[in-house]
Amino acid sequence: MRAVLKIHWCRSEAASEIRAHCRVLQLGLPYVPQLRFAGIIRNSSDLHGEVLLIENAGVNIGFYSISSGETQKLIDIFAGYIGLILEASTGVGGISVMHRDISMANLLVHRHEPRIIDWGCGIAYPSSHDGSPPPLGQSVTGTTPYMSVRTLCQQAKHSHVDDLESVFLVYSHCLCQNYGNRDTPWYKEMWHGSTELSHLLDKRRLWLASQDSYLSMMDLKRCPSVLSSLAMRLYSLLFDQNLYGQVDDLAKRPDDPRLTYLTAAKWADAIHSITKDITLKGPMPCLDRLRSFASSSSPPTEPASAADRS
Repeated sequence: MRAVLKIHWCRSEAASEIRAHCRVLQLGLPYVPQLRFAGIIRNSSDLHGEVLLIENAGVNIGFYSISSGETQKLIDIFAGYIGLILEASTGVGGISVMHRDISMANLLVHRHEPRIIDWGCGIAYPSSHDGSPPPLGQSVTGTTPYMSVRTLCQQAKHSHVDDLESVFLVYSHCLCQNYGNRDTPWYKEMWHGSTELSHLLDKRRLWLASQDSYLSMMDLKRCPSVLSSLAMRLYSLLFDQNLYGQVDDLAKRPDDPRLTYLTAAKWADAIHSITKDITLKGPMPCLDRLRSFASSSSPPTEPASAADRS
């Protein structure tokens, strides 16, 4: 069986990719490639090196969406990414795992199934009942085009909701790449432009200011309606101004209200609702798993509305 050899360097063993990858495998969750071999090649006071042999995890989601043309499969694959992040954040045996570097390069597809790779920024931490982020200091992790707005603000602890926002950004990039105009200055600036956090945050604020600005800047006239509908459902979950206020309000609040509001049921319902608009050509196993997980999760807690907070 084909495998990929990876060398991982970090400042200390606390940032071990082997540790994070093994932890998420121990949770018994799907969509994580198996480790064929893992070992330490250097462990000193200033540098920690590891070698990992990882089973073949397929192709980049961007390339898959270009070649497949299967809207149902694409929707189901993204349901798998979202489900894995939610299940890993809930944890098993009191331990949760968070990826912290969701990007297009790390969301793969293998034989029409989702895979999440590169757990080098991942951490394992004690599970909490309220979904609160792990007790770590403030840090900026991730790949800049896919960082959440709260991560770009550099003032909030990273939570699994930031990873889910990154999945939304990858999905948006996939739509732009396949159905938008890649020659526009906006496209180049958003996905391949400056990596300065403050500059990217300014661009992100304008893009996500409203549903209209979100769709119009992507220019998705050729996009299948079911895929653009899913984009709007995900946007509404993450940036509902009636619940969270403007993007700036959401980014600068000390605590993320979405941690308690955005349960698995919210995500599962949003994805399932748009499948009613298409003729299903077969099962959607990833969505079925997400809905099953959601049915066993606790009910959502409504956050105070933007009007109530003013």
